[in-house]
Amino acid sequence: MNYFDDRHLHSIDQRGRLQLPKDVRADAKIKKGDSLFLFVNRNEPMFLEIRTKAQWESWKQQVMALESSADKREIYRMIQLSTVEVGADGQGRIVIPQKARTDCGFDSEVVVVNMSTYIEVWSKDAIAQKRSDMLRAFNEINDQLF
Repeated sequence: MNYFDDRHLHSIDQRGRLQLPKDVRADAKIKKGDSLFLFVNRNEPMFLEIRTKAQWESWKQQVMALESSADKREIYRMIQLSTVEVGADGQGRIVIPQKARTDCGFDSEVVVVNMSTYIEVWSKDAIAQKRSDMLRAFNEINDQLF
């Protein structure tokens, strides 16, 4: 059962292209030819993070600002080795590489979530697995607000 609004469901075509929703493109100011950076977040379940060039540079700076450690080097190395740069076409489509689609368990429909500072793309099954985490976090923060 889907607990999210169908407006978040989007198709990946046979060429591996995903058309980013208009509102998401407008919010992130994504235009034809813009570079976007795709990163498979290896948390379980895995999902795809999409960032504009400005968002990508900001995120890298946050990582670099962390205190030096072996873990910092490992995460930076992982980011550098597994990030793919793609371009948006005139219709707001991007090609998601086959490896990323496989790693994230994408089929022909995915869930796109605008996280304000980046975009997440989830398989329907993976986002369903996160439901209990989302509800727990919502309840905890909501209780703090009231």
